[in-house]
Amino acid sequence: VTAEDRASGPIKNVQGALGGLEKGSSRVSSVMTSLGHAAEVAIGTMATAITTYGISAVQNLSREMVRLSIEQSKVQSQTKNLLKNAGMQSYSKQIEEVIGKHEEMTSLDDVSIRKSFNNLIAATKDYDRSLKLLSSAEDLAAAKGINLETATGYIVSALEGSSISLANTGVELDAVKMKSMSAAQNMDYLAKQIEKSFGGSSEALRGSTAGIFANYENQIQNLKKLFGEELTSSLSPAIEGIADKISNMISSGELQPLVDS
Repeated sequence: VTAEDRASGPIKNVQGALGGLEKGSSRVSSVMTSLGHAAEVAIGTMATAITTYGISAVQNLSREMVRLSIEQSKVQSQTKNLLKNAGMQSYSKQIEEVIGKHEEMTSLDDVSIRKSFNNLIAATKDYDRSLKLLSSAEDLAAAKGINLETATGYIVSALEGSSISLANTGVELDAVKMKSMSAAQNMDYLAKQIEKSFGGSSEALRGSTAGIFANYENQIQNLKKLFGEELTSSLSPAIEGIADKISNMISSGELQPLVDS
């Protein structure tokens, strides 16, 4: 009964994620249908692989789920710390919803979006303008076929006075004019110029075949992270207990003979 009670929350969470995945998969299914025999062969091959390599596949998946969960946790902690240091900790809950919305509107995964936001908030110390520039980075990445980290790097470099990389993507920039602007004006100017060149690109990509598959993969990754979070939260008390035991053994000198040997 206790185990069932403890599992009910994670099960409901996973069921919710599966429901979201089902909605996304309906769009993918129409694409898969158009692939005809090739899709059937691919699905058959995957089924055979799961049957043949079942145990190792589960082990690898478990490791991946934990890795994804830990990575997400690290980036989330970084976001909270950056907002706290900038005196904007009141936005900590709000940003979670915002990042979720950005993932829904684009074909980008939440970790990439969060890393981009972290880099922007660290550079600007301005919450609202960081969100504007986040959208700009997403459009730039989609339009030029580059990853979000690279697109964000171009924007941050431009804010720091080096706009060559961003200009080389096709964004029209007046470098002389930018030198006379305040930091806030520079942020607004960059967002406006990127919007002028590539506005709406990330949402357009989301509706394309490539975007549909990317979003489907994002939902798979989210599901893995959800399982990973439940797994790591279950393991953490045991791991913490082991760490405490080792610490006590070091303090008491029990491990010194082993060190000496």
